[in-house]
Amino acid sequence: MTSHEDYNLNNNNKEQDDNEEFSDEDNNETYSQPIPPNTRNHHQQTNNNNYGGDFFEENDRSYMNNNNPQPSPPLLATSPNNISPSSSSSISPPITNSFSIDKSSKSRRKSQKKEKPIYYTQERHQPFTLIPKEVIDWRMKQRLKTVHVALVLCLNIGVDPPDTVKVHPCAKLECWNDPFSAPHQKALENIGNSLKNQYERWQPRARYKQCLDPTVEEVKKTCIQLRKSAKKERILFHYNGHGVPKPTQNGEIWVFNKNFTQYIPLSLYDLYCWMDSPSIYVFDCSSAGLILNSFLQIIEQKDSQSRNSSPSSKKENIILAACGVNENLPMNPDFPADLFTSCLTTPIRMALRWFMQRNKLVDNITEDLIENIPGRINDRRTPLGELNWIFTAVTDTIAWNVLPRDLFHRLFRQDLLVASLFRNFLLADRIMRSANCIPMSYPKLPETHNHPMWDSWDLALDQCVSQLQNLLNNPNAEYEYSPFFSSQLTDFQVWLDFGHRIQKPPTQLPILLQVLLSQSHRLRALTLLGRFLDMGSWAVNLALSVGIFPYVLKLLQSNSVELRKMLVFIWTKILALDKPCQVDLVKDHGHSYFINILTERNNDTQLRAMACFVLASIADKFNPGQQACLKYKNLFDICTGQIIESDPLLRKWACLLIAKLIEDYEEAQEMALKINLNEKISHLLSDDVPEVRSAAIYTLQKFIGSKEKSEERIQGEIKIGTALYQSFLDGSSIVRKELVYAFGTFIQFYGDNIPPELLKSIIKEQTIQLTNVAPTPIILSTAPSPTSSFIFQPKNSKSKKKKENKLPLQSNVVDTKSLRDMKDRELGQLSYFILDICRVVIMLCFDPVKEVAEEAQKVLSFMRFSFGKLNDEDFEKEIHVIRQKTLMMQQQAYQKSPLKPMQKRLIERFSMKKSASDSDFVRSGLVTPQQGFNSDDDSDTDSMDASSSSVGQIPFPKSGYYERCCDYFANPVLQENLDKDESFLSPTALRRRRRNEMLIKEANSTLKVVGKRKLEEQIGFFGNETEIVSQMKFHGFDPYLIVSDEFDGISVWNWIRGSVVNNFRCGEILRGRITDFQIINEESENSMLLVSSASGTVAIYKNYEKKEELVTSFRAAHEAVSSDSGPGILTEWQQPNGLLFVTGDIEKVKIWDVDKELCIQNVQIDLQVTSIATDHMGGNVFSVGCCDGSVLLYDKRESPSSGPTHQLISQFNEKHKGWVVNNKIQNVNSSQVITGCSNGDIMFWDVRIPNQSVRSFNAHKGSMTALAIHDYAPVLACGSNNQFIKVFNTAGETLSMIYYHDGFLGQRIGPISCLAFHPFRMCLAAGSTDSIISLYSGDTAIKK
Repeated sequence: MTSHEDYNLNNNNKEQDDNEEFSDEDNNETYSQPIPPNTRNHHQQTNNNNYGGDFFEENDRSYMNNNNPQPSPPLLATSPNNISPSSSSSISPPITNSFSIDKSSKSRRKSQKKEKPIYYTQERHQPFTLIPKEVIDWRMKQRLKTVHVALVLCLNIGVDPPDTVKVHPCAKLECWNDPFSAPHQKALENIGNSLKNQYERWQPRARYKQCLDPTVEEVKKTCIQLRKSAKKERILFHYNGHGVPKPTQNGEIWVFNKNFTQYIPLSLYDLYCWMDSPSIYVFDCSSAGLILNSFLQIIEQKDSQSRNSSPSSKKENIILAACGVNENLPMNPDFPADLFTSCLTTPIRMALRWFMQRNKLVDNITEDLIENIPGRINDRRTPLGELNWIFTAVTDTIAWNVLPRDLFHRLFRQDLLVASLFRNFLLADRIMRSANCIPMSYPKLPETHNHPMWDSWDLALDQCVSQLQNLLNNPNAEYEYSPFFSSQLTDFQVWLDFGHRIQKPPTQLPILLQVLLSQSHRLRALTLLGRFLDMGSWAVNLALSVGIFPYVLKLLQSNSVELRKMLVFIWTKILALDKPCQVDLVKDHGHSYFINILTERNNDTQLRAMACFVLASIADKFNPGQQACLKYKNLFDICTGQIIESDPLLRKWACLLIAKLIEDYEEAQEMALKINLNEKISHLLSDDVPEVRSAAIYTLQKFIGSKEKSEERIQGEIKIGTALYQSFLDGSSIVRKELVYAFGTFIQFYGDNIPPELLKSIIKEQTIQLTNVAPTPIILSTAPSPTSSFIFQPKNSKSKKKKENKLPLQSNVVDTKSLRDMKDRELGQLSYFILDICRVVIMLCFDPVKEVAEEAQKVLSFMRFSFGKLNDEDFEKEIHVIRQKTLMMQQQAYQKSPLKPMQKRLIERFSMKKSASDSDFVRSGLVTPQQGFNSDDDSDTDSMDASSSSVGQIPFPKSGYYERCCDYFANPVLQENLDKDESFLSPTALRRRRRNEMLIKEANSTLKVVGKRKLEEQIGFFGNETEIVSQMKFHGFDPYLIVSDEFDGISVWNWIRGSVVNNFRCGEILRGRITDFQIINEESENSMLLVSSASGTVAIYKNYEKKEELVTSFRAAHEAVSSDSGPGILTEWQQPNGLLFVTGDIEKVKIWDVDKELCIQNVQIDLQVTSIATDHMGGNVFSVGCCDGSVLLYDKRESPSSGPTHQLISQFNEKHKGWVVNNKIQNVNSSQVITGCSNGDIMFWDVRIPNQSVRSFNAHKGSMTALAIHDYAPVLACGSNNQFIKVFNTAGETLSMIYYHDGFLGQRIGPISCLAFHPFRMCLAAGSTDSIISLYSGDTAIKK
């Protein structure tokens, strides 16, 4: 782009910019800076109409169709990720007052109806595979300009060619000049000058050379001179042969001799050799198709002679011919003789004249009126300028819709003059076909004369012509502007609302480019363009192919506040697909536009988040982009202000922006460290949003790895690593995965400081600890420095000493040896630190999420290949052991232990023995082998990677978190686009909702009065085909009964049909026996199963009733030790609050917020908890039953910082005589707690009476092994290992006693292991130790 093309987009600038045009030369790769003010007026005078009126106009608000500019829509209304323009039910309003990005599926569901929130459906819980988006090659590989023009006119005025018979009257005008109005020579000169002026409208900077009635030598001289001057640029050869014979079959055109006594043939082959490539030829003569065919043969011949030439000359030459092979030019006196040339050079004038001839109903319109139409062709506020503007939009739209994309780019976006000629050629094709002439071209174009857009053009002409008489006769008359663009935008809006479903590109897309030139329509056009781009990468590709890029690039020079929101969103969509656009942004200083948005704190947070994304894309792996951004010295301070905002999207992208600014750029890293930016980012490691925590780890990772390892820099990086330790126990797998990469980066840069013998010893030690029944505490190395510390501290020394006495001897020996080796070596602080990092990476090799574990194993494998002193067989063997141990544990998870005698098994299971180790040090808690690990195993040990036997390095695992975040913007995010298919519920979802509401309503009204109804009729009886049935739960709304066995098996039964719909094992993930499970998202179609194990691991499965899929898994209780005795890990789920209560033999209650995926509270109990219940109505109170029979009541709202027992609101003085089997806070009475203990006592407690129970009764004598209490009905059931079930009401009255299975000679039921009531029905499920499940009901509806 040359310097004369200035674009003033400042709304406050009062200068008239009508003559500053947006040329097609700008649709490619390079753009200049604004011209200096002192050269501005000169260029306004010389550049009148380069692009057929394609120019920016800032001060034309009076042009607006309704004379009222639309208000600016507020950006990103409510949810953290949103943007949009119009309602789907409205067509005409261009903009509404909301344009919002939808951040998550969760927020969309909330907006549809007030329902219980749904969890584990966010984007981070979906499997992600980065699929490269296809980016079309919209940039022109070769930029060409037509800089020289040869005008060859062979008219010989007054002498008709011998092969032409003219009619009378006959067309005679040449370039709108009468050749007989002046002497022949003078008339010839006038025609030549007129043709030159007409071409200058389209290319004023070209060099023009006229050849008037020339000889062969003159043509040759002109062509050779122009080619020599043009070099590799394009030359235009315009030939008018109206005064010479038709072209010959041998490929010749005619010129004259010097005396004009003979017609001399000019070989097209010679002409092609003189002109060379690239060139464009215009032949305005009869039988012009002969010339085109001959030229193609010549070009193919030349190409065959020089096969090494690239690209083909055929593609570099363009030919426009006025008619076919055997056709004569029109002689209609109503049109000029050079009708083809007139269409190419004066399209508006020719179109008006043709329109007048076709529309006889238009009265009082003469040729004088048409020729004197008011205005300038480059002033869109005048009738003539507006028609030219509309004509450009119509022809561009026709071409874009009928031509292949590459041909459209070559003809309409590569060269300014070529684009203008082909626009006008479309008009010539339409007009000349009405005169029985079919223009020809190379490249050949599809038929366009009957395209529907011509109807819109005719309408625009009609509206303009109908006003001409009044405008010329009345000086005070105002011109009524055409509604063409407004109606086309409305058509485009209708397509966005409805037509997008047919997957056909919108016809009006090229018109948006023309609309962007006018300020009055620009906001609406940008809004609709934003909606279109949001439909996906295919839409962005289409917009780029049509040429939108230079338009939106120049708009970055605008100071308009109303455009800011949409412009940033459009750039977000472009960069999400085509990152190389960063080069153009830096070259045009576009990055400053987005930095200015960040500096204004009153801007919408989501607008600033998108600005952060654009800046991050500019800096991503592009050092000039980093340098350009960091020229703003306070950019890091600006980013610091963003990471404390409330919008998580802004916090995340502010972190990622910092990461990209400092990535592989040490100068930027030093700048950030000087202002302690790393410490400020470290605060985000405890952010409520997992994506923000992941972004913080990703950013801190970029601070690691300086080439100049100064002591100050090393200490700073150690400080970063220490801050990262807290993320090891994060509940989000994406956070732990980023932690692997961060710690791997430490190993990558500081692995040389690892003592190999000590590292091997640590690997042995950790492998034993992580695979032992009672693992030793994982104590981190303590270097002789005040900054060194444990990653995790024990809760008290007394507990630690007590439990460490029970540790296996072998583990203690290994740990003691390691510590002694470290002391003997007197390692430095950095070595101790890296050893601690290695310990954590080893622990992450056993993460419950497979992806995290695999990446950690890759880091260890990288160590083996990258550091010479670790590259030996012993170290390879130790790493391979980790892989073997992981595989062995997965295999053992599927193996069942032999059955033990029934009574012994029950006693062992429900005994309240202390765990072998219960310290607060980090453990993995895995299902362990029955025998210890022998580190001297002589078995064959291959490398963990197939390439391990080869010499060399393996690639360091790289994080894909940034690419995953970018993929968010590459997909639809606007509320309008998301709601097209989600604004209504499917019939199935509506039926489900009504069914759920009815079931809950019936439960509240009917179940309260069933306390007198017997519940003893057996409605189901089936074998679970497992061992002891340990846990059961009914799905509240679907006919599913979920059953777990005593190991790691889950079975899902359709209890109405009595069939198994699915069964699976969780051992690979949980690595321990299942101790509890919960059904979450029960009311929605996204129901999931949350399963907990004795190892403290929790796994969430979706589609558990079909083919189970793991959603995520995490260590909910890292203190837990996997064992076959004790209650293990117990859970309680609160759907409205998204809280998971985790307790059991860890002697505390851990409260997890599953939306944050963080443990938000730890309530110390100091007793093993055997049951837990929460108040589902209020959600704040929970009760726990303990192994000593005590019942404790807590309120989670109390701050734990005030003391360990401050949350305890009631500790009843009266206790059970045995351990508490179950306790319940019923939904119908939140002030009452019902508990039952192992000796058969049932007690009722009132939270308002702290001293003793309000009533109690003994259910039966002997051991009570199971207790179930209904959520709504005043009914409870207890089971015994003496093979019977008793059902009571809450008044203590016996309703039923069940001893036998139903049926002929029914056998006695087995010892009861678990009981479960249906939440909303009067239905009881009983599981026994003989794997039999029985269903009982007192509900007549169920029996039927």
